[in-house]
Amino acid sequence: MLFGLAWASWSMGANRLVSVALMVLLPSAVAVVWGLWLAPRATHRLRTPARWTVKVALFAGTFLLLVTFGPIPAAGIFAVVMLLLFLVSLPADRTPRG
Repeated sequence: MLFGLAWASWSMGANRLVSVALMVLLPSAVAVVWGLWLAPRATHRLRTPARWTVKVALFAGTFLLLVTFGPIPAAGIFAVVMLLLFLVSLPADRTPRG
């Protein structure tokens, strides 16, 4: 997802400076959100329904950005593969013991 955000955000900028800023800021913001509330060992991990909602929103947003701003057809293919891998990973996403 982070790579997809960086790739799409590079194409969103009006010039190189804006593209580089977006390329750094978007994936960084998502990484912070993931680390704080979604990661298996996060100290303030969201409960399952809220966690899945945030994950779906992040992956769907990345998908839309890739399809809208990424180079076609490579970005579209990458976006579909990313979403499929996300859906396959959902059953394994459960609260760790301990």
